[in-house]
Amino acid sequence: MTNGNLSSKEMIHTFPLVMIAEADEDTRLMMKYLLKLWNYRVIETANDEKAIQSADLYHPDLILISDRFSNSPVTIRRMRELSKLDGAVIIFITGSSESSVCASALAAGANDYMVKPIDFGQLEVNLKNYLKKNYRQNKASVRGEI
Repeated sequence: MTNGNLSSKEMIHTFPLVMIAEADEDTRLMMKYLLKLWNYRVIETANDEKAIQSADLYHPDLILISDRFSNSPVTIRRMRELSKLDGAVIIFITGSSESSVCASALAAGANDYMVKPIDFGQLEVNLKNYLKKNYRQNKASVRGEI
């Protein structure tokens, strides 16, 4: 630190990393815009395989995963098998209000779910609550370079 200010490298690791795993480009861009406004670092991916690869490479603190992937519960399960994601929070975002859809995502390892249309005020509160609990405890998870 110099003169009480954070260096650029220290600042990069001050903000949690959120991964948006969403097949719809417009939704991904809107969520990316909001998350950056809320001072999160953001990575995005548009399909199941890239989501798993990005999670393994970047170790996000929180993952927002859409039901628009071909098999979101399998993707969630495969992410949970990655040891680098041990403390990561996974929130499943779905357009279905059927309890079986949400239950399968939770059984696969999601921490929570939100039903579309997303209430962005509630999303912001959920992110803050989950990351407040996990981010301080898992500082090592944000040491990857972006």
